[in-house]
Amino acid sequence: MKFDGEFLYGEKNKKGKKYNEKGELMLEGFFYNNKICNGKGKSEYKIGKIYEGEFKNGEKIGKCEEFYKDGNLKFEGEYLNNRRYKGKCYNKNGQLTFEGEYRQGDFKAKKFKGKRTKYSNNKLFLEGELLFFKKHGKCKEYGYSEGNLIFEGEYFYGKKHGIGKTYYNGKIEFMGEYVFDWIWKGKQFKYDHDTKELKSEYEILYGKKNGKGIKYFKGGKKRFEGEYLNGKKWNGKGFAPNGELFYEIKNFKGSIFEKYDFYGNLVNKAENI
Repeated sequence: MKFDGEFLYGEKNKKGKKYNEKGELMLEGFFYNNKICNGKGKSEYKIGKIYEGEFKNGEKIGKCEEFYKDGNLKFEGEYLNNRRYKGKCYNKNGQLTFEGEYRQGDFKAKKFKGKRTKYSNNKLFLEGELLFFKKHGKCKEYGYSEGNLIFEGEYFYGKKHGIGKTYYNGKIEFMGEYVFDWIWKGKQFKYDHDTKELKSEYEILYGKKNGKGIKYFKGGKKRFEGEYLNGKKWNGKGFAPNGELFYEIKNFKGSIFEKYDFYGNLVNKAENI
């Protein structure tokens, strides 16, 4: 490093300029005890992060930019107390990953409030709002492999809370209201893992099946149609694969012979209530 300026007692003091081995200007301003005190300049680190901005009392402050070792922009915004204060952050592919405010941590500033996006193998898997370092507000989540939307809705300090939707292979799995990660009120759909066909749909209240519900055979014919109460069949009718009425329930009473599964196979289960 080369220094062009004033020395006092053998150390860099007062106004001066500092250059790297390539002759590039790195720091310009007022120095004290060999360190930049007030001015503008660049700082390079072994890990590759490069800071370019302002210094005051020896600390980074004000508008600045940070770069990856390859020269791509990593951060643009403002510093306070030698740490990030607010701005935009980018990954190595140039994609915006955060925009907002930082909070001063013990060793580094942490993302505190703003909008955040995350990528895996260059595919988006999270975009949403952040508060107190956690998902808070509107958010969208995507599958790691296919990149399909798997959730969109509201978060409250890191938990699903409010109106939202979950998806399975591009189809709605639940739509309604969440309470601290619990499915609380709405409509739920279940699909067969192999055929991806709809197996059942229910109304949900207080986290359980409450209200209208339908179960299906493979191909779409109905297995059961009726009402549930506290997770159990309350009123309704059950059908055989050929569509014939197989059983009927009224106010929890009747004969239930669940002899057919989704594929129309006989199962050995019978219950009288």
